Amino acid sequence: GEDRVRLWPLPGAGDRDVVDVKLPCACSMRQELAVDPTGKNVLSTGVGSEIFLVSLTGEEPRRLEGLASADFVKTGAFSPSGRLVAVASLFSESRPTLRVWNLSSGESRAFDQPQGPEDMANTVSLAFVDETTLYTGGAYGLLRWDLEAGTYEKIIEAPPGGMVGMCMASDRRRSLVYEVSSNYLRHNRVRVALHEMKTGDVRSLTIPGEGALALSPDGTTWATAEKDGSIWVGRTDGGEAHLLVGHEGPVHSVAISPDDRWIASSGEDKTLRLWPMPDLDKPPLHTLPLDELLAKLKSLTNIRVVRDPESAEGWKIEIGPFP
Repeated sequence: GEDRVRLWPLPGAGDRDVVDVKLPCACSMRQELAVDPTGKNVLSTGVGSEIFLVSLTGEEPRRLEGLASADFVKTGAFSPSGRLVAVASLFSESRPTLRVWNLSSGESRAFDQPQGPEDMANTVSLAFVDETTLYTGGAYGLLRWDLEAGTYEKIIEAPPGGMVGMCMASDRRRSLVYEVSSNYLRHNRVRVALHEMKTGDVRSLTIPGEGALALSPDGTTWATAEKDGSIWVGRTDGGEAHLLVGHEGPVHSVAISPDDRWIASSGEDKTLRLWPMPDLDKPPLHTLPLDELLAKLKSLTNIRVVRDPESAEGWKIEIGPFP
């Protein structure tokens, strides 16, 4: 199992070091990371006994207790202040639970999720809108929770045998809500819509792919992945999407950096890739004539083939600074 959490600085972040934190145990089913808005803590999810709050200021990792030890948690979220952190059961042997910890007081509260079939993915995504309102998405549809009252309201019903997921912008004004016609492990996306969280307005979007989704911090740019490893990037207000290729096999995670300059992706080829954000005001590379495409690709790579008299072939690969 994996017993470390690592965070790498993005290009242009200065001389910041890689953060490498050792966890108290080798975790059997590590899933996702969530960073709090203050940048002080990272939430690391997995099975219920292996949920950790990882400090980026030197404190020892803290185990967040309260979930059943066999519960499986895919994702978690921090409130806008970073004071609250929430996780919810993806799969549970008992009653699926939403649990919220107050990091200031140390107290936690548990909320029962709707009861459903045992093999259903209860919660695949969750996000705070403010300190008292939380959205969860899964087999029960899209739910809006009032944490003060301890109640929820169903916003969208899940398709039969499927689920609803969401991806919220970090400014919490917009969210991508997607519906899939099958459960957690085999997505077949049937529709995606952009939700304005303040006004309640909903607009359908045409987004290719069936894999992971990401939304930029201001909610203007999306990224998604195909099963073949390709990544698509586009604007929520329309226009032709840009294609990024390089992964070998399915991509499971995509993310857009806070400054909207980078796209990160990872998948079954066991690589983490950083892509410069395409210029979405210009035609996508895959639509350019061949000569223009080759010239553009050459300008984007730090790899050059140069003459080398000492090489048997007379050439060598030279790796320079990234443009």
